[in-house]
Amino acid sequence: VPSKVSSYLMAGKPVVAIVDDDMEIIRQIGSYNAGCIIGNGKSQRLAESIAFLRDNPSICIEKSLNSRRLYIEHYSREDGLKKYTRVMREILS
Repeated sequence: VPSKVSSYLMAGKPVVAIVDDDMEIIRQIGSYNAGCIIGNGKSQRLAESIAFLRDNPSICIEKSLNSRRLYIEHYSREDGLKKYTRVMREILS
């Protein structure tokens, strides 16, 4: 996970991601409705997405809450520890 993305999620900020990669975090942002995913070179779409969030504070708040929920459910320290423990148990058994 790119460190800036996890910081935005932790802070409960909607993520505006400019990507072409099919990374898990990008799929999660979409499925959690935690931001806007924009393809590389789509500058008009980027401007529209930012303006949309600015002009629709209730949707921005909803995406913010979803962003924080995504972080807690998949990227928190507690979640990371659970995943690490599970992997170590698999390796050692």
